[in-house]
Amino acid sequence: MTRMLVKIAVLGLAVAGTASPLAASAASGPAPPTAAAPAATVADAAGPAARVPGSALASPLARALSRQLTGGSSIGGVAVDRGRLGELYRRRGARPLWLDDDGVPTAPARALYRAIEAADADGLDPEAYHLRALATRLVPSGPDDSAAFELLLSDAAMRYLIDLRVGRVRPAQFHREWSMPRVRRDPVRELEAAAAAPDIAAHIAGWAPAHPLYRGARALLAHYRGLARAGGWPALPEGRRSLELGMTDARIARLRARLAATGDLDPALPVTNRFDATLRRAVMAYQLRNGLATDGVVGPRTRAALNQTVAQRIGTVVATLERLRWLPDRLGDRHVLVNIPAFTLTAVDRGEVREEMAVIVGRAARPTPVMASRIDRIVFNPPWTVPVRLAREDILPKLARDPEYLARRSMAVYSSWSAGATRLDPLAVDWASLGAGVARYRFTQSPGRSNPLGRVKFSMPNEYDIYLHDTPARSKFARARRAYSSGCVRVEDPDALLAFVFAGERSWSAGQRRAALNSGRTRHARVARPVPVYLVYATAWLEPDGRFAFREDLYDRDEDLLAAIGHDPSRPRLFARLTE
Repeated sequence: MTRMLVKIAVLGLAVAGTASPLAASAASGPAPPTAAAPAATVADAAGPAARVPGSALASPLARALSRQLTGGSSIGGVAVDRGRLGELYRRRGARPLWLDDDGVPTAPARALYRAIEAADADGLDPEAYHLRALATRLVPSGPDDSAAFELLLSDAAMRYLIDLRVGRVRPAQFHREWSMPRVRRDPVRELEAAAAAPDIAAHIAGWAPAHPLYRGARALLAHYRGLARAGGWPALPEGRRSLELGMTDARIARLRARLAATGDLDPALPVTNRFDATLRRAVMAYQLRNGLATDGVVGPRTRAALNQTVAQRIGTVVATLERLRWLPDRLGDRHVLVNIPAFTLTAVDRGEVREEMAVIVGRAARPTPVMASRIDRIVFNPPWTVPVRLAREDILPKLARDPEYLARRSMAVYSSWSAGATRLDPLAVDWASLGAGVARYRFTQSPGRSNPLGRVKFSMPNEYDIYLHDTPARSKFARARRAYSSGCVRVEDPDALLAFVFAGERSWSAGQRRAALNSGRTRHARVARPVPVYLVYATAWLEPDGRFAFREDLYDRDEDLLAAIGHDPSRPRLFARLTE
């Protein structure tokens, strides 16, 4: 009876929803492999499966396992990673991990199955992990059926582990400039450890990233899926005027319903067409959560954010979860995290936020890289050496129009990048005809009020010549959208960041730092305990106070990422809990 119910459930789901490419191909032939982990991030498989010695094949189940391990590239029409499976079961002498002596799935097997079944809680697709093929074999009919279940479950679990912790795609595909320590997982050893764990459910839960940002995004996904099941929210129609305090407008009733759906407005309040003070506060709360100017006015930008559908919001969270899998396992007890789309810097010490401040990041044409490094040196009153790209794209056109440009900005130009280069007279160079040849010249600006690095530079080694720094252009920090730089990160409160970097060090006390800054002279300070820095790209997260936050996809990367991982926001969940 149980087996019949399972088959009925699977058949019903196949009729009710659109099957995944993997499930569809199971009926017509071998399925294509699901998105694999980046080759550099997982241990190499030990090669094709070897035959197990005959002495180890005493049982019909062991013989069935051996036959299926030495077969083709699929099991029951489902594509599998033959190399990893061969390594796993060769080391075990073809003994099963998930079946008892009668070939029936054990309690750990069912716990593993339930974890895979719930993969969508992490923004993954359960169908990518052989769920239909496994469901039909939960009640096996013989050794071959049991062996197929065993091998499919192991293959699914290894795929799930890599997708969950490492990610489904190569990060560099979606970030032109990307540099992070690569996450490494050996799925074979991880699976053996899971099978031996006293609490396999807890062990598997530990496969997911442990970062607070990831946990928050996961909670956010569950919340917005709940909103989707409740029907989402109404769209706010266009109008000739913005909606603001004191107005009466037919659109305001919809605005109230929209804000009530996401908890920004009390749903128990009467629905009216009047824009009152309570509604204004709700609009401001929404604007704050979404990184908009908190003026309480529903203008074009606020209306566009309000009209993001619940499916689009879910896609944003799924993309964020995928990116957060690319972070290292440990960020360090003390670290600095810059969230590029949020325009924020957070300094963390042993899990506690010590500083949080606004930052200015790269504009779309010159995006800030996603990368990891460490602050290992501070430059007080830094001179500015212009990067080659900026010299070519910014300085050269201005010099071609105005040869006095450098003199007015206390800038100098040198004949080359070598230490002994000759300082040149800008008026003696034909800048208009130079073109790409400008790369051989070095441009520098002396410390001072107009220097774009301000009074302090936080140096960190990296291939992109990116660093954190002060800035004389303080007014831009008051803006909600702060993408103005050429890639480097300008910090709102450099003094607070200095204090964090040097916390606990004997050298460079607050008084010494102040004296160095006030001297006007360039001074270099080595950081005895370099502080890790992570520049990340997260467009959705959970605030410490429980508020859900979203930001604009600043560099338009979500759509391509979601397409690559096969996320379809229009498709409902296909699988009921088959084991419930």
